[in-house]
Amino acid sequence: MDEKIGVIRPQDLEMEGFRDLISDLKLVDIPTNNGMFTWNNQWGGQHQGASCLDIFLVTEGLINRDIFFEASIIPGLGSDH
Repeated sequence: MDEKIGVIRPQDLEMEGFRDLISDLKLVDIPTNNGMFTWNNQWGGQHQGASCLDIFLVTEGLINRDIFFEASIIPGLGSDH
């Protein structure tokens, strides 16, 4: 629930299998260094919505090798339609 604000979150039971796969493969989500939400509806005020649609996965083994990883959100260039 902390990955969305101002938008309705449906029950996503189909995501359970994806989360299990991430766990089984020992993947780690690299947090972004410049914000949490990778999408927003570009509306203002109480109608604004934002969501973390993108994740950045690497294997746990790479994390333990002292390799530097950085994930950044780049600004959108226009409409996402």
